[in-house]
Amino acid sequence: MKRFGQYSTWLLAFLFAAGLIIIYKTVDNLSNVFAFFGNALHIAMPFIIGFAIAYILNIPCVRLQRIFAKSRVKFIAEKRKILSIASVYIIMLAIIVVALRAVVPAIYRSILDIYENFPTYIDNAANYLKELRIDEKLAFININEDVIINKVNEWFSNIDFTKFAQYAQGVLSVTSNVLNIFIAIIASLYMLFDKERIKRTFYRVTGVLMGVGARDKMVGYMKKLNDIFSKYIYSQLIDATIVMVLSIIVLMILKVKYAVLLGVIIGLCNIIPYFGAIFAVGGTILVTCFTGGIGKAIWTGIALIVMQQIDANLIGPRIMGQSLEMRPLLVIIAVTVGSGFFGFMGMILSVPIFAMLKLIAEDLIRARERRLGISINEEEDE
Repeated sequence: MKRFGQYSTWLLAFLFAAGLIIIYKTVDNLSNVFAFFGNALHIAMPFIIGFAIAYILNIPCVRLQRIFAKSRVKFIAEKRKILSIASVYIIMLAIIVVALRAVVPAIYRSILDIYENFPTYIDNAANYLKELRIDEKLAFININEDVIINKVNEWFSNIDFTKFAQYAQGVLSVTSNVLNIFIAIIASLYMLFDKERIKRTFYRVTGVLMGVGARDKMVGYMKKLNDIFSKYIYSQLIDATIVMVLSIIVLMILKVKYAVLLGVIIGLCNIIPYFGAIFAVGGTILVTCFTGGIGKAIWTGIALIVMQQIDANLIGPRIMGQSLEMRPLLVIIAVTVGSGFFGFMGMILSVPIFAMLKLIAEDLIRARERRLGISINEEEDE
């Protein structure tokens, strides 16, 4: 020990110098560091997607497993895990096949039709604005329809519509990623099969590295966070699916052009709290105004607003309940921050992530208040 103490200063100095060299080399070669992590992320992406698939399908697998466990048929009860996973994957593949054969082609045709007829829609809108004679009716605020039309044409002229079909084909084509998708599906299957073994291994490794107390505390947080995240994701997906189907039916009844495409967009945007429904309904009304006239656009807007109110006051609360217990202001802040940093996925995932951070922050504050002897008075808003 004495000999070690004699060299401890030199050892610390060596580690400090090595750390400085590593930091310097990292900063000096940031492009290579980013390239390395980019390649690592690309290699790990199939397994990340596989984990996401396994996470989403875990709850239906668990519920089916409980149902099969109660079966009087011995084979079903004994093989409940394999049967539940196989059943969920068969249902998932059936949904994908139906979507690829029915929904995706309709969306693709709608996108190409918009691309081909877009100049006509702009001309019709321009003629309609001229017929309204906005400059005469609103002369007191100095509005000229020619200025509006020129601004719209200038904005759309910056979009390269010659590549629009290529973009659509690129979005719909998955041939270049077939291998990654296949690996992700296989990985998700093994993750579900070996779920308990993976959990035990994680439990043992974290116990050795962190200690039993810290490990148990972290696992407790992870269970709470998993409960929040899974409830939110499932409730949003179910609600979005219902809204999507209802929107497509309503738009088809009203004979709105591109009903399937617009219904899918409304459903996807419904995942985004507060803002999604506004953007989706507003965009649908605008497209309907171009393709079907202002009369049909008004009826479409009324129908969609009524449907959104039914979803917000009846369907949504029954599905989601109080899964997050977040105030509206915090939800709006979460969506804004998430969209600013991570785009569409940020808007979707920011709310449960903020809910997780809120939970951790509240626990830390309560623990600190207890240590300081501060009385806790939580008043509920009436």
